[in-house]
Amino acid sequence: MIVSLSSPKIDTVTIFWLGSTDNKTDSSNIRYEVHISTDSNFSVDSTTLKQTLVGTLEADIGGLDSNTLYYVKIKAIDTSNNFSISGEKSIQTLEESVELNSNIEVEKASDLALYNLTEDGDKLIFQTFSNSKPPKSGAILIGDSDNPYLKRVVSVNKNQDKIEVKTEDTTISDVINTGRVSSKTVLFIPKTMLIVQL
Repeated sequence: MIVSLSSPKIDTVTIFWLGSTDNKTDSSNIRYEVHISTDSNFSVDSTTLKQTLVGTLEADIGGLDSNTLYYVKIKAIDTSNNFSISGEKSIQTLEESVELNSNIEVEKASDLALYNLTEDGDKLIFQTFSNSKPPKSGAILIGDSDNPYLKRVVSVNKNQDKIEVKTEDTTISDVINTGRVSSKTVLFIPKTMLIVQL
């Protein structure tokens, strides 16, 4: 099941979906095909296939037309070639490019290898790994699909086993100067998408 669609650029769609389960195939070996069309209720075939992935539940699909309504389906395939197809979701690509605020640095927690988040009031606390880097004070720190957040970094305290980031709330308008953002997110989702053997 598709849980989130967004259009971060005029020619790109970002898609997140739930993983599938199967009684014979480990979830890490399930293959996902991303299918996109400008036609609603489209049939999944080689003409709509945009990307094939294994080991991930997200995709960035570029090379699309701006200001265009697209329909998206995810096909999950196990090692025996049994498959299931998600319900169809739609997203419109942006009409104009988004111009980011050049005075604000935006850092993704995953790019800084900041994982295993715990929250304590206005503090985000991350476990330290060998490749972990602390965010810069004043930067906007953004999370990922598992831990979504948008916070301004006030201060950083790093010790041997954790990075503690004191934050304050911020808004998307602090990050974007001009442009529109297109996004659809499912708030209530079932546990998994099941592959049905045909």
